[in-house]
Amino acid sequence: MCYYPFGMLVPNRHGSSNTYRYGFQGQEKDDELKGEGNSLNYTFRMHDPRVGRFFARDPLEKSFAWNSPYAFCENSPIWGVELEGLELGTYLDKIKKAVEAIKSKSSEYVEKKKDAAVRKTSEVVDALATKSIVEFAKKIYPDVDKATEKIKQQQFKTNPNNSVAILLYEFATGTGKDTRVFNLGKNDNAFANTFLEGRVAKEVATKFLEKAGEMSYSQFKSEGMRYGLEFSPDHAGFLESAEKHIDSNLPQFFVGGANVLITASDKPNKVNVTISNPTSRSSLLLHIGDNYPRSEEKNYEKPLSTIQQQFTFEMEVDVKLQSLFKVVEPKK
Repeated sequence: MCYYPFGMLVPNRHGSSNTYRYGFQGQEKDDELKGEGNSLNYTFRMHDPRVGRFFARDPLEKSFAWNSPYAFCENSPIWGVELEGLELGTYLDKIKKAVEAIKSKSSEYVEKKKDAAVRKTSEVVDALATKSIVEFAKKIYPDVDKATEKIKQQQFKTNPNNSVAILLYEFATGTGKDTRVFNLGKNDNAFANTFLEGRVAKEVATKFLEKAGEMSYSQFKSEGMRYGLEFSPDHAGFLESAEKHIDSNLPQFFVGGANVLITASDKPNKVNVTISNPTSRSSLLLHIGDNYPRSEEKNYEKPLSTIQQQFTFEMEVDVKLQSLFKVVEPKK
């Protein structure tokens, strides 16, 4: 009796064709058997299930000589012995699911490790930044850590450099007020006046005139005008940023970039100007870190948490205010 490693002959199989129509792998259909059932007839060649071999070479061999004779089973005859490649799909699906499961678990693992690394890195960076800023603030104003609110207010009025040290210290340690408003014109304020002098006042006025020509006076009265004072290279461009850094005093360097809001005033030919600046962790780290908001409700002092400075003043124009704005033709 012959040994059929890839299937075996079923005696008198034709007699029970209604109950057993197919043999090995569903290929030995009765009308496809040759001789005693020792071969399977495929489209281009025949196969002997006793030895698991074809009777002829693959007709595509000349065109695809680099392919394995097991190409039909993706070079895996144990997993994909099905000659038409149908069985391999089941295994490929299992492998695909296994790979997806591994990727999913790996992704979760990587995310956990990444989050842990980010937290650890943030802790190290925050500690170094806090230490460096506090040391720098103390070099400017050695007693900054001992200053009461009354002393701080006095320094804001008289000493612009010590004012910068106070704000740096409050930012680094998470202490002090989260928003400080500096009114020019109502009180002597050396810090605010020093910040506004020179290039800042000129830039505020120049941009106001530019923006006024782009909007109507009625629009200005109802919405106000907003624009930015760029300072860092990623916003102002390298050359402009470098020029501003060179031309800045210490308060201007501390504030850096800021946002301007200009609104109409009740006084003729005057406008109200508010310059706002957030001192934040993101701006400190060149926009590569997250910010820490302050939480007064929890009385939580978070180092490097965001603080705000606002500078408010009136700006006078030399001509009639309405003449600066775009003229809107009445609809016909």
